Amino acid sequence: MKKHYRRPKILLVSQLPIIGGEQLHILEIINRLSDKYDFTVALGGEGVFTRLLEKNGIKFFVLKMSGHMNIMAFFKTLKILNKREYDIIHLHSPRAAYYFILGNVFSRRTQFVWTHHIFIGDAFSPRTFKGRLYLWGAKLLHKNVALNIAVSNYVKEMYQNSSFKGKFNMIYNGIEILKHTSVRKLNNPIRLGIVSRLEEFKGYSLLIEMIRKYELPGFEFHIFNTGSMSDGVEKLSKAYPSVKYRGFVEDKDVMYEKFDVLLLLSRFEGFGYVTVEAVARGIPVIAYDTSLNRELLSDYPDEGFFKKYSSESLKDTLEQLKDTDLYQTLLSALEKIDLDRFDSCKNIHRLEDVYKGVLNENRN
Repeated sequence: MKKHYRRPKILLVSQLPIIGGEQLHILEIINRLSDKYDFTVALGGEGVFTRLLEKNGIKFFVLKMSGHMNIMAFFKTLKILNKREYDIIHLHSPRAAYYFILGNVFSRRTQFVWTHHIFIGDAFSPRTFKGRLYLWGAKLLHKNVALNIAVSNYVKEMYQNSSFKGKFNMIYNGIEILKHTSVRKLNNPIRLGIVSRLEEFKGYSLLIEMIRKYELPGFEFHIFNTGSMSDGVEKLSKAYPSVKYRGFVEDKDVMYEKFDVLLLLSRFEGFGYVTVEAVARGIPVIAYDTSLNRELLSDYPDEGFFKKYSSESLKDTLEQLKDTDLYQTLLSALEKIDLDRFDSCKNIHRLEDVYKGVLNENRN
């Protein structure tokens, strides 16, 4: 008689119900590994991402996590931990991890995987209160967690230089590596794409200030996604014909065909999904000069970054696209960027090795 195979159960925990890099990575994990693992997603609220999970027939439930601690969500977390229904609990965001870190003190659960996905610039640096709190959580879980997974060299170096010496495995949130043969040409007007979700910390205030102050003739601003600033951006598009607000576009290829250059305005990025997706499609990037952007855009010229976080600095960088050979320089630089480390298949295989390690450890 053939023995029935039970897929190990994995709970993927994420706080935000929006669609961003963290949520896209969750979908990628499930799509690639659902034949081997039985996934359920726990989210901090209802939103666009919950509807997308529902559309794709993926199991999920809402914990209603607000801020860093909600008493009802915490008791629900304790119930999840004590039932031991899941073979692995994969904590996939810093804030969501707080509930399970504290719950772990009471439940003594050991089957955790903790993915460091959202490191918002220096906000989680060990120098700050949030960073110290996060390090405390890592120390608390360290003996029970399967692996602390760093998504960038910046994160790895930041923690290695602190008093906490964690165990890291370089697993990037992967993408499909595409091969492009067609040579891109700069349109007139120059089409700039802004893809990050519409939240203030993503830099939309800087964009609005620059457009209102300079208008920038010769450019079009193609803005995608949704968020708390959607209404403000929609009003901007009605006041300035150069602003094209397109909302959320599910088909990435269609979205990336709409613009010539990706404009990355945020000072605080976790992974920079859209940065690498643009590079993989042969689209140059103009970004703020941060450690993470420098890492993702390795071998990129200085002209591709605006140095001061000001509307004037951003405007001066963009103007170079019209008056110099900057566009061709950036295109040439894309050829030198090592995309292999972002290959989706390789990185999901690395994550699966982590899962296997946890399961084998549990059996022993």
